[in-house]
Amino acid sequence: MSKLKMKWYDVLLQILLSVLLFLLFLSSSVFLTLAFKPLYYLDIKALDIPKTSGYDEKTIKENYDALIDYNLPLRDGDLSFPSLPMSAHGKQHFEEVKDIFDAFKVLALVCIPLCGVGVFYFHTAPKKLYLPLTAGLTVVLPLLGGLLIALNWERVFVSFHELFFDNDYWIFDSTYDPVITILPDAFFMHCAVMILSLLVFCGIVCLAIFGFTERKRKRGANDADTFPSNISDGVSNGSLTCPVSAVTDGAQKGVTDAVSNTSQNVTPDDTPQSGSDGNDRT
Repeated sequence: MSKLKMKWYDVLLQILLSVLLFLLFLSSSVFLTLAFKPLYYLDIKALDIPKTSGYDEKTIKENYDALIDYNLPLRDGDLSFPSLPMSAHGKQHFEEVKDIFDAFKVLALVCIPLCGVGVFYFHTAPKKLYLPLTAGLTVVLPLLGGLLIALNWERVFVSFHELFFDNDYWIFDSTYDPVITILPDAFFMHCAVMILSLLVFCGIVCLAIFGFTERKRKRGANDADTFPSNISDGVSNGSLTCPVSAVTDGAQKGVTDAVSNTSQNVTPDDTPQSGSDGNDRT
């Protein structure tokens, strides 16, 4: 992974990693939107749900909270509204909705370790191709989805239900399932916009990380090219001769000092006298 040129299987693995990251970001965005109850609380006033439904705000909130808690990943058990009736078809539809959220939960649990392994494997790759690919998926696809929503939200809403449900239980009769009166279509549109916005945000983060890694890689490449060039320039213009001369002068000075110190340590008493054998003669 140290070379800039990647092998074909590394390219395929990075493409696969980008798809897995997109699916992880998608499932995470879905659950963040599902759990973000303030979005609905704002719509209670913005869409004037108490007036259109005929229920007070407290009743609306407690029944909505029961529906959301039922669909959260760590929640088990049957759905039961605190103060609203529910038909058998309505209950079945909400069970099918929960199955969809459970599928997103499984998708996230599968993608998290796979993405972790993939990111770790490519963390030393000079070219992190999976980052711009993921950004492309998480920016382009949501923008296309947003365009479709802007052009014809009703058609998108109906097509979604026709695609994911094999019955018409999603068409509620407010007489038997009055919960539909507190869940206007505009609220689901706002949820879709939030999911798409979170995906775009993830794409922007991927682009920012890719830009940072690319700048870091280019700086490292420039430094590697500049260092040998500086050495060659120094040799060619003679600038590297000064340190060598300094070392030579230092060595010569060291030898001179050693000889001088040796001469100073020899005293006259240590010099032998000519013609003397060391004995006194009278």
